[in-house]
Amino acid sequence: MSYSLSVIVDGLQGAIKEPRCLTALVNQSFIGRIEIIVPYDDNFPLLEQLLRPKFPDVRFVKLEGKRAYAECRSAAVHLATGDIVAITEDHCIPQPEWAVNIIASHAQPHAVVGGAVDKLTPDTPLNWSLYLADYARYMNPRPAGPTHELTDCNVTYKRAALDAIAPVWQTEFHEPEVHGALAEQGNSLWF
Repeated sequence: MSYSLSVIVDGLQGAIKEPRCLTALVNQSFIGRIEIIVPYDDNFPLLEQLLRPKFPDVRFVKLEGKRAYAECRSAAVHLATGDIVAITEDHCIPQPEWAVNIIASHAQPHAVVGGAVDKLTPDTPLNWSLYLADYARYMNPRPAGPTHELTDCNVTYKRAALDAIAPVWQTEFHEPEVHGALAEQGNSLWF
């Protein structure tokens, strides 16, 4: 079965205790089905066993050994069947209309579309420091427009564009390399 949207959820530090990202994804206000893929490795041996009862339609993909996030992402992108492939991380909580907005954004010719990352609670100095260090350039308000970089927490790709540069992400999916290769081929990145 082919989907219009595949979502890859990466970075599973908090997914077992608080699967807020998966909950938000399965509750999207989206007509149709979303393919949700969760790659994981030996760092989380019980992940599928613990989460499958709550999320029976999520595709959990076990990779042998301990893998880098980039390897997990690459494996999941290979398996994704959607015309659009989204990548997010388990600490992100997509808004209810996130999937609808992705499909609408990809009606434009841009190969890559990404969005903002808003800070949620708890509001501790440490959390703010981490947020500002990693996501300040993706904070709202930020105007829509062309860009050279997008966060790996909220980024989407036309599948055809990814397939055209498959050797770049064959074994590891690093956003800067993928985005650079897409731009070199004349594709646009849009915030």
